[in-house]
Amino acid sequence: MSSLFLLINAPLCDILKLNFVCMGENMGGYAEVLKRLKQSFGVTFPFYEGDPYKVLISCILSARSRDERTYPTANKLFEKYHGPCQLAEAKLEDVQDILRHLGLWREKSKRVIDAAKVICELGYVPDTFEELTKIPGIGRKCAHIVLAYGFGKRVVAVDTHVRRISKRLGIVPTDAKDEEIEQAWLSVLGDDAKDINHYLVALGRRLCGRTPKCNECPLNDICKKQGV
Repeated sequence: MSSLFLLINAPLCDILKLNFVCMGENMGGYAEVLKRLKQSFGVTFPFYEGDPYKVLISCILSARSRDERTYPTANKLFEKYHGPCQLAEAKLEDVQDILRHLGLWREKSKRVIDAAKVICELGYVPDTFEELTKIPGIGRKCAHIVLAYGFGKRVVAVDTHVRRISKRLGIVPTDAKDEEIEQAWLSVLGDDAKDINHYLVALGRRLCGRTPKCNECPLNDICKKQGV
């Protein structure tokens, strides 16, 4: 068989070597993901939505910590230190006492104080990716979390759950980078694309962990189950 015949009959995405699934290949199903998850789990809202400062600090605290510990601990921190300038002046040992029940609490204590110092000096929480990632403790994921849930911008934050489930679903290949995962979801979801992080995290914790419960999953019929 000639190579020309193979090229003509190959899917367009294979010819172009695109990094995510072609729009014509089951993308209609992926566009239903967010709607189905909201129907299954109910409409819920991320903690501190609309408050960029609290979203930012709680994102730093969330690394390697479960929500059940992260947010009650964050609440204690916010109750003691009202705003970034108070936290910026806090003694390290006092913050450590509050965060002691979290994973990496020593590192997190220093990071939240350093982040608060930057925000206090600026007088505001930055609303661009470039500025946010200059703040101590803020990487790509947390910057997007702040943009999405603090400022309501149409961005997709990729964490371990979003990364794992996106690859299992087949919206991206198994070797996709985070930037490719972000763009794949933005290409199929509407104005509420930012919410995909919130609901894929919920799905990952309830049904799609290391051992997925596919028969109980509302996305079972559109999931390619890559790597399962």
